[in-house]
Amino acid sequence: MAVHLHQLNQIQDSLIQELSKLESFGESTRQDCYCLHKVYFESLIDQHSTYGDLLSRIKAEYEDCIAAIERGQREAMHLSGKLAATFMEHQTFRNIKARADELNLKVALLRMQNHRGCRTTN
Repeated sequence: MAVHLHQLNQIQDSLIQELSKLESFGESTRQDCYCLHKVYFESLIDQHSTYGDLLSRIKAEYEDCIAAIERGQREAMHLSGKLAATFMEHQTFRNIKARADELNLKVALLRMQNHRGCRTTN
C-alpha cells in the first residue's frame, strides 16, 4: 500500500512540475493543461491495474463529456456566425431598398426637369 501511495505522490508531483513548466511559457491554454492531465491519468491507469478498468471507464466518460462540450462550443460559434450573417443580410437589404428609393426619386426629378426643358424649347 505504501508503494502505491509513493507512486501516486510521484505522479502528482511530476504533474505539478509539468503544469508549472507549461505556465512558465506564458501561453498555455486549457487544451494544453487538459492534454497534460490526460497523459498523467493514462499513466496512472497503466501503473494501477487493480483499478484500471474503473479508471478507464471514468476517463472515457470524461472524454465523452469534454468532446460534447467542445462540439457545443464549435456549434455555438457557427450559429453565432450565421446569426450575424443573417442580421447583416437584413441590414444590406434595407440599405439596397433605401438606395433604390433614392435613385427612383432622382429619376423622377430628372424626368420632371427633362419634361420642363422640352416644353420651354418648343
